Amino acid sequence: HYMFCSLCLAVAHATKAECISEEERAYQAAMRKQTPSKNLSAADKRRQERLVRGLVLQIPYSGKKPQVDASGHFATEFDKAKVGDEILSVSSGSCENKQNLKLLWSREKHDLGELAEALDSEPPLAIRYRTADVDAQLERLRKRRVMEELLSLRLIAG
Repeated sequence: HYMFCSLCLAVAHATKAECISEEERAYQAAMRKQTPSKNLSAADKRRQERLVRGLVLQIPYSGKKPQVDASGHFATEFDKAKVGDEILSVSSGSCENKQNLKLLWSREKHDLGELAEALDSEPPLAIRYRTADVDAQLERLRKRRVMEELLSLRLIAG
C-alpha cells in the first residue's frame, strides 16, 4: 500500500518543504502518459516513420559519387547527407518514377563489400540513408509532445 501527500499528491513525505510543485506534478503525469508510439498525432506518427525509414538522396546523370567508409556510412558530407549518416540502400533509376527503381544494394540483403560496386553503377542513383542521430530526433519529438501537453495544461489551469 502506498500513502500520498494530501497537498501535492506525491508519495507521502515528512515535511511541507518536500512537496513538489504543480508544474513538476503535471510534468510527471505527462511523462507517465507519454510512450513512444502511443498518443501520437497522425502527423507525428508519419514523421516518426519517415525518420526510421530514412531519407532519399538522388544522384543525377552527371553527378559525382559519395565517399563511403567500410561500415557503410558517408565518409564526407554529400549534398544533404552528413558524415556518419548510415546508407540503407542504393537503387538505380530516378525517384520521380518509383516503378523503374531497381534495387542494387540493401543493408539487409547484401554484404557491405558490395556497396562500393553499387555506388559505381551508372547514374541516376537513389540512395536511401538514415541520419546518424535518429534516436535523438525521436527523443526530441517525444519531449516536444510532452511540452505541448504541459503548455495546454497550464492554459487550462490558468
